[in-house]
Amino acid sequence: HAARRGYRVSIKTRMGVHSTEEFPAILEVYNRYPLSRLIVHARCRDAFYQGEADLKGFLSAAAGSRCPVVYNGNIFSPEDLQHVQELAPETDAFMLGRGAVSNPAIFRQLRGGEPLRRSELKEFHDRLTGIWLSGGLAPRFTVERMKTLWVYWQVNFPEEQKQIRAILKARDMQAYRGAVAAVF
Repeated sequence: HAARRGYRVSIKTRMGVHSTEEFPAILEVYNRYPLSRLIVHARCRDAFYQGEADLKGFLSAAAGSRCPVVYNGNIFSPEDLQHVQELAPETDAFMLGRGAVSNPAIFRQLRGGEPLRRSELKEFHDRLTGIWLSGGLAPRFTVERMKTLWVYWQVNFPEEQKQIRAILKARDMQAYRGAVAAVF
């Protein structure tokens, strides 16, 4: 019904539940509908975010899809994107999830710009913490939300793993701010 009303519909999918080998059957279902794009996270659900993405399976999906296919999975750097582009040169659209959360400057880097600066991430961190607190989110819930981000941000601080553990263990705003100050 959405297509008849002029809406464009895209779907994001994994390549299976237990195995990416399930994808040909799943793709048959998607091919029955007038999708504008099929966004393929190149791994199965059971893999969660572990291991390598299944680029071979993605290429098969791209070849068998009736609509344009968007690649999603394990793009954390310009080099990662270049690798996928070399293996799938027909793919012209990419989705970044964890890569963008881990590195808020990745889109700038993909256009040839400079890498994320520590001061930049600190400024973003401080603004976000302030917005949540001034918006009425309780300090302990603000700490929990920020700790979720640190799970991704910690890749930017390989030398500060002891301090990162302190951030992830913080239970109140005072402990959290002290641990964050030790990183920044």
